[in-house]
Amino acid sequence: MAHALFTRLTRWMKSVQGSHTQNLENSKNKCLALERLEDRSVPAIIGSTGQLVRVSAPISAEVNKLENANNAFVFAEKTQVSLTAPLKVDVSVPGNYSVASTLTPATILPGTIINSYYLHADVVGTPSVAKTMKGTITFDDAIIGLVLNAKYLASSDILGASKTVYSQSGREFDFNDPSGLDKISLSADRKSITYELVMTGASDDVRIVTSASSTATNWFSSDKRVKLLGQVELTPAQGTVEVNKNEDLNYAKIFPERTSVTLAAPLPVDVTRPGDFNTASKLTPGLIQAGTVVNSWYLHADVTGQPSEFRQMKGWITFESPVLGLVFSDSRLNLSNYLGLSTTIYSKAARQLDVGLDPNSDSISLSPDRKTVYFNSMTAPACDDLRIITAATPDPISSPQVLYHQIPGVTLGGQVESVPAPQTVEVNKNEDPNYAKLFAENALITLSSPLIVDVASPGAYNQVAALVPAAVAAGTVVNSYYLHADVTGQPVNFRLMTGSITFETPILGLVFSDSRLNTSNFLGLASTVYSSVGRRYDIGSGNISDSFTLSADRKTITFNSNTAPACDDMRIITAAKTVASAPLNLVVSSSTGGKVVLGWNTPALDGYAAITNYLVEYSRDGGKSWTVFDRQASSATSASVSGLVQGSQYIFRVAAINSVGKGSYSGFVTAKVA
Repeated sequence: MAHALFTRLTRWMKSVQGSHTQNLENSKNKCLALERLEDRSVPAIIGSTGQLVRVSAPISAEVNKLENANNAFVFAEKTQVSLTAPLKVDVSVPGNYSVASTLTPATILPGTIINSYYLHADVVGTPSVAKTMKGTITFDDAIIGLVLNAKYLASSDILGASKTVYSQSGREFDFNDPSGLDKISLSADRKSITYELVMTGASDDVRIVTSASSTATNWFSSDKRVKLLGQVELTPAQGTVEVNKNEDLNYAKIFPERTSVTLAAPLPVDVTRPGDFNTASKLTPGLIQAGTVVNSWYLHADVTGQPSEFRQMKGWITFESPVLGLVFSDSRLNLSNYLGLSTTIYSKAARQLDVGLDPNSDSISLSPDRKTVYFNSMTAPACDDLRIITAATPDPISSPQVLYHQIPGVTLGGQVESVPAPQTVEVNKNEDPNYAKLFAENALITLSSPLIVDVASPGAYNQVAALVPAAVAAGTVVNSYYLHADVTGQPVNFRLMTGSITFETPILGLVFSDSRLNTSNFLGLASTVYSSVGRRYDIGSGNISDSFTLSADRKTITFNSNTAPACDDMRIITAAKTVASAPLNLVVSSSTGGKVVLGWNTPALDGYAAITNYLVEYSRDGGKSWTVFDRQASSATSASVSGLVQGSQYIFRVAAINSVGKGSYSGFVTAKVA
C-alpha cells in the first residue's frame, strides 16, 4: 500500500515538474518573440514619437497576427530599388488627409530609385470600442508617396520584405470606416508623416515610399495640361472603359483622347456654362460651333463588382485650357465618340452621369474661370463617365458665347437647348432622350389679323380649366419660337423634361393645342416640316400631364414636359423689338445768348429696346431742310442747342434711338433765338 502511494506521488511530482518546464519554455518563446520585435534602429528613420515601435521586418504583418494593444509597428522593407514599372500611390503632395476626396494619387515613374517602409497597426483581438493610435515618423530621405488602399498595397507588395507575409485584404487605410476616420499628414518638407489610426477588427497599414537619391525630384508621370485632386488618377489610354470591365474601388480614371480636333459639325454637350449642376433642371446644354478646335478627355468611374450600396467618389480636375463643354448623357457620349480613341472600347449605354435622377444622384460643377471640373460620382451597378471638351490652347476665351449656337435675346436653363432650324419636328422624327429643342421661326411679322393663343396671362398652368385663350391684336409685330420635346423611341414610362426659357421681350401668347398650332403655322418656317396631330402640350390630361408657368413680367416660361409616345410642342409668340414711338411734350425751356434749351418726356413705347440716345434736329427755313445738332449720345431728356443765329426763328424736333434704329419724331416746337 505504501509502495503504491509512493509510486503515485512520484508520478504527480514528475507531471508538475514537466508542466512547469513547459510553461517556462512557452514563456521563453514569448520573450524571444518580443525580443525580435523590440525597438530597433530602422535605417533612414531618424526620429519617431507617439504610439510606435520600430522593429525589424517581422515574419508576418497579416491581420490579427502582429497585434499590439497600444502601439503601431514600423519596419524597413526594401532599399535602393530601381522601379521597373510604374508605382501607384494615394498621397503624392504634402498636406493633411482625412477624407478620400482630398487624396492626391499619382504614379511614380519607372527607373525611380526608392526605399520602402511599412507601418502596421492592429489592436489585440476585436474590441467593441474603437482604439486610436497616434504618432509621427521622420525620415532622413524625402517621402515620395504613401500607399493606403488595399489594391495599391497589394500591387506594391513587390516592395515588401522578402520574408514577411502580408494580408491581401482588411488592411487598408479606412477613410470611410463608420467607427472613425483615419488621418495622415505629409509634412511640407516631405520628411515626416503624422498618423491617427482608428481600429477595431482589421489593421491599418501604410506603405511609405522614400527617395533613395538626394538629388532626384522628377518622381511622377504627369501631364502639364491637367492637375488632379481627390479620387481621380491620370492614366494612359485604356483598352476598355466598358461597364464592369475597368473597375476600381477607390478612384476614377482620366485619360487624354484626341487633341487639336477641328469640329466638322456642331458638337452637342450637356453643360456649356460655369455653375453647379445637381439637378437636370440646372443643366445648360448646347452646341459647340463647327470649326472650333478642341481637345478631349475621358473620365471613367466604375466600382469593383456589383455592390449593394452606392460608392461615392469625389475629385477635382484642373485643366490648362478652358473647358468648353461637358458631355455625360448616354446619347451625347455616343454622338461624341469620334473624339474618343480607336484603341479604346466604349460602352454604348449605362455609362452616363445620372444628374438629379434619383436620391443617389451624381453632381458636377464647372468653375467660373472654366478651368476646374468637380465631380461627385455615386456608382454601383453601372459606371459614371464624362467626356470633357477643352479648348486646344490655354488662351482665355474672351467671348464664350461665340463658341455655341445661340438664339439672340434668349437665355435657357435646364433640359432645353437652342438649335438651328431643323428639317422636321414631326412626331418620332426629331428625338432626344434628355432635351427639348428650341429654335427661332419667323421674326418681325406684323399680324394681318388677330392671332388666337391658348394662354396670354402670367400664371401657373396644370389644368385645362385654368386656360384662358386670348387674341394678339392685328397690327402687332411679333417674333415666333418653337419648342419641341420628343423622347427617343416609344418608352413605356413617361420621360420628364424640365427647363426655363427667358426672352428679352414680353411673351404675348403661348400656342400648344393641335388646332391652334396648325392655324399659327404661318409663323413657322417653310424649310421645317411640322406634324398636324399628336404634338399638343397635354395640360391636365390624366395623371401624368404637362405643366408650365409664365412669369409675372411675361418674359420667362418654365415648363415640365412628360413625353412618351407623342411629342410635346409649343409655339411661343413674343413682342418684336421695334423703333420707339415719338418723344412726348417737347418744350423750349429757355432761349438766350444764341442758345436754346429743350426738354421732353420719354416715348410711350420704347419698342422693347432701351433708348440709348435722342436725335435733336432744327430748321431755319420752316422745315424744308433740317440740321442735326451735334451732341454726345445721351438718354437724357433735355438738350442745350448752341451755335444758333441770334434774332432768327427756328423749329425743333426730337426722335428716340434704340438698338433697332431711329423712332418717330416728336411734334415741332418753335423758338426765336435771343
